Amino acid sequence: MGTCNVSISRRIRTYSIFFVFFIKVCMYSYALEQRHLLNHRM
Repeated sequence: MGTCNVSISRRIRTYSIFFVFFIKVCMYSYALEQRHLLNHRM
């Protein structure tokens, strides 16, 4: 029971790290796109 719990928590931690990384990449690409549009508008 304990080992199963540890593996599940480790998997959740890995997924959360990957999720945060994914959100940062999305925000970064979105900011780049916004800057691109602003530069085109100037």
